[in-house]
Amino acid sequence: MDNFIITRQGDYWIKSDNKGYFRYSPGTGRLKHYPQINFYKGNGDKQPMLEDSRGYIWIPGLGGMFRLLNTATESIDSFSINTQTSRPMSPQAVITAIYEDKQGIFWLGTLEGFVRCTPGKSGQLPTEVTWFHNKSDTR
Repeated sequence: MDNFIITRQGDYWIKSDNKGYFRYSPGTGRLKHYPQINFYKGNGDKQPMLEDSRGYIWIPGLGGMFRLLNTATESIDSFSINTQTSRPMSPQAVITAIYEDKQGIFWLGTLEGFVRCTPGKSGQLPTEVTWFHNKSDTR
């Protein structure tokens, strides 16, 4: 097991280095595999997961890719924070932190800086991605 979170419903979402993502429901004893979100199988990368205030699980991948899984419907959407063509993320870049503030804005940490993701009016997918890059000359 590489990482896991426990949702508000009490389900465990588990990332296995070798097998991908799973949901374990203690109430039923059921373990369900989600092969459709196994787009990233990085061994040993302890990337965070987050259940947001709307019940979506944020699952990061390499190079700024994300999957958003709706826990109620099990639908999956994807988006990328790798939006700056003048300063693209490394294809091997990982996410180091995910946080949702009280206004519903998401803050994502990377080794290259941090990102503010503002969801659109319809909800789940961010419509605005703003980068705040680290300045190597100020370290």
